[in-house]
Amino acid sequence: MAPHIDRLRVRQSLIAVPSLYVAGAILLVAADLVARMLGDIPVGVVMAMLGAPFFLVLLHQARTGYEL
Repeated sequence: MAPHIDRLRVRQSLIAVPSLYVAGAILLVAADLVARMLGDIPVGVVMAMLGAPFFLVLLHQARTGYEL
């Protein structure tokens, strides 16, 4: 999920790779913090709750032709 979001934000390929690492780390830390605040639930559950709607949006865009 983080690479797709970051690729929309950063268009240059030289900056994209380090930026993807940072975006993935920030997303995972944020999911960990949310999981701990919600009562120590697994981080995978929080990532799934974020990732499922994002996957559906990507799937819809693939069927309609990537219109932004």
